Amino acid sequence: MSLPADVSVFKPLKASWKRAVRERQSRPGNLNRVLTKLNFCSILADVLNNAKLPEYIKNGFRKCGIDPFNLNTIDFTKCVQNKLENHKRE
Repeated sequence: MSLPADVSVFKPLKASWKRAVRERQSRPGNLNRVLTKLNFCSILADVLNNAKLPEYIKNGFRKCGIDPFNLNTIDFTKCVQNKLENHKRE
């Protein structure tokens, strides 16, 4: 079973992070400049402030079948117990 953050939060945050870093490095004054501890925090703050985290989190819980709880939306093939049973059969 997937965790809601794995399903719907990390991918959009990673994409936003990459976009923000590319955008910053493409500015004329920042060409060939390395990302440092000093500018890392400001870029991360922009990414987190612009992210729709509550929406991402709600969608993750929905997609995982946790809220509202729905057994039909859970992919039980990804559960550890199911994988162990399949391994024993082989």
